[in-house]
Amino acid sequence: MTSGEILSLLMAKHDDSVCVPECKTGATWGGHCPRLDLWVMARSWAHPRFIGYEIKIRRSDFVADNKWPAYLDYCREFYFVAPRGLIDTGELPTEAGLLEVSTNGTRLFTTKKAPVRNIVIPDDLYLYILMSRVLIRLEGMDPAMPDGRRAYWEAWLEDRKIDHNVGCKVSKALRERINEEIMEARSENKRLQQELSELAEVRAMLDELGCRSRWDIYGKIRDLKPGVPDQMKRNLECISIRLQQVLSDIEKADAKRAATVAQGELVL
Repeated sequence: MTSGEILSLLMAKHDDSVCVPECKTGATWGGHCPRLDLWVMARSWAHPRFIGYEIKIRRSDFVADNKWPAYLDYCREFYFVAPRGLIDTGELPTEAGLLEVSTNGTRLFTTKKAPVRNIVIPDDLYLYILMSRVLIRLEGMDPAMPDGRRAYWEAWLEDRKIDHNVGCKVSKALRERINEEIMEARSENKRLQQELSELAEVRAMLDELGCRSRWDIYGKIRDLKPGVPDQMKRNLECISIRLQQVLSDIEKADAKRAATVAQGELVL
């Protein structure tokens, strides 16, 4: 049985009270300061109880202990807590009670009840608990934050580190995607410019022939004299179809370019 396991049993026993493990009874500077293994203020407005506990897991520690009288000024009830059989009740000072741990280590039994001493608890003890052992939660602070100011700020800093790493990763991914979009837009723009340059040459040639639209091409073919050989007519019809396709491609390219510029995706 360890002192930590016994302390856990005591904390569970007083789960609705103010519990201060390793409670100092004075200033640490300028000399030795006794420490109670556990100081408890039981929850009661009418009859508050102030209990001090000293844990012993070895008999030699109990026999050699001469510090316990210093604890009496800071609690109205004082108990030794030990595994069953470690301390004989006849060895206990009159001011102390005894709690024993069950053989299976799961329960505490009151072997001797401590007398209640009518003393005034020193103000220094309250000041120490309030300033050094009580965690004050600010308005808006996470109610689930870990106990202890150091633990809270360490957790807070760790969260900020995680948030920063996630932000950097998201920022990098966005930059890479934006760069890909820019390169794709530039490539498409270059292709459209080349296509428009070629189509502009065809349009200039059609303008010289007086063909402003596909209907002008139809009219030119209809106006051909009957004496034109059939093979030439067929060739002209093929040219007419191809010219119609060219004009259609020009119109589509113009429309696509206008839409791309309107959306702000075309990088010039």
